[in-house]
Parts: sequence; structure tokens; C-alpha cells
Amino acid sequence: MIVILISVVYICALILNLEHMKTLDGLLCNILFLIEKSQKKGSQRLNADKSLLYWEIGRLIKQDVYSKEATLHRIDTFKDLSRELVKRYGKEFEIRHLLQMELFFVYFPEVEVVSDLSKKLTWTHFLKLFLIDNKLHRDDYAKACKEEGWSSSVLHGKIKKLII
Repeated sequence: MIVILISVVYICALILNLEHMKTLDGLLCNILFLIEKSQKKGSQRLNADKSLLYWEIGRLIKQDVYSKEATLHRIDTFKDLSRELVKRYGKEFEIRHLLQMELFFVYFPEVEVVSDLSKKLTWTHFLKLFLIDNKLHRDDYAKACKEEGWSSSVLHGKIKKLII
């Protein structure tokens, strides 16, 4: 009886791991395609392209991982995905950066808005904007950065005043 129970648990674990690997492989392939495509462009608009790449990776993560995986597998997916991407492209794809990319998509879900903002804002600007929980405030500060040409340091100072 115990042997049968252990066998069933083992088989279930193998099936879950196989499903996890299928999800990871598909997600990894999609992200690798995006990165390779962006690197081949050799664009002069490097900041805008980088922001759009990070937004797209965040979209893939959010849509793929959240739609298919329980919390434990989500953590494993982030670890495995990060390990593979760091091996190929460096620390830019550590877990915390992947989480920031996912947050980027959550906070700015419309590609048109990101495309427009990324013409003037750097990735550092977006990271600072993530500190603002209120969507209206975040949108106002993003608009002000774009229109008034705030540096990320100026933005950070304004956010500190908002929070206090």
C-alpha cells in the first residue's frame, strides 16, 4: 500500500515537472527570439528598444506563467528562466530584473503608451515610476518626465516628496 502511494506521488511529481519544463521551454524560446531580434537590429534608439524589449518580456512572463502555473511552479520558472538567460546574456536577466519586467507590463499594459514614453524615458525612469502605487500619479509623473525632460534623478526627488 505504501509502495503504491509512493509510486503515485512520484509519477505525479514527474508529470508536474514535465509540464513545468514544457512551459519553461516555450517561454524561454519566445524570450530568446525577442532578445536575438532586438540585438540584430543595432538600432540607434537603444533606450526605446530596450524598454520595449523589457515590456515584451514582461508581457510574455505575465501571460504565460500566470495563466499556467501555481505559485510553486512560478517560482521555479523564474529561477530556471533566469538561470538560462543569465548564462546567455548576463546579469541583466537575474530574477529581480525579470520581476521588474513583469511589473513593467502590469503598470504599463498598453504597448502604445510604452512606445511613446520610451522615446524620452530610460529604463531607469520606468524603474523609478514603479515606486508609485497610484496609477493616476504614476501616469502624471510619466507624462511630466516626457514633456518636461526630467532626468531620473529629478523624477526620484519628486517621487520622494510625493511619498513623504
